[in-house]
Amino acid sequence: MNSVNVKRIVAFVIDLLFIATLINIGFSLLYENYSPTSFNFGWFPPFVLPGVFLGGYLLYFFLFDLIFEGQTLGKLASSILVVGSSNNHILDFKKRFIRSLLKMLSILLLPLSILLFFSWGGFTIHEKVSDSKTILN
Repeated sequence: MNSVNVKRIVAFVIDLLFIATLINIGFSLLYENYSPTSFNFGWFPPFVLPGVFLGGYLLYFFLFDLIFEGQTLGKLASSILVVGSSNNHILDFKKRFIRSLLKMLSILLLPLSILLFFSWGGFTIHEKVSDSKTILN
């Protein structure tokens, strides 16, 4: 496995942990009885929680990619950058949004995404469809 793919894995884990922490802090501030392990936090229906997390991840990936031009906090920490695969240009608004949406699909189908990533040398659906690649920064 090449160094970019190792850094991509590290960046992804950092991003997932960061946004999960932020969402849990937010719920803790909003709901006195909130506990991420017991799903006991007042009137908020627990079956909505996965949607809240996915929405938070979508906002995080899209906004950070937009603001930091191809980088999230995990990518910044790992010194990698997302660019267009044909000429290393920064992705346009539409491709960033599509990339972020498809990254949510990758999270929902994580076992399949992991299999594809390791079997095909770092292949991800969101990079293929958005015509992007991850490079060292």
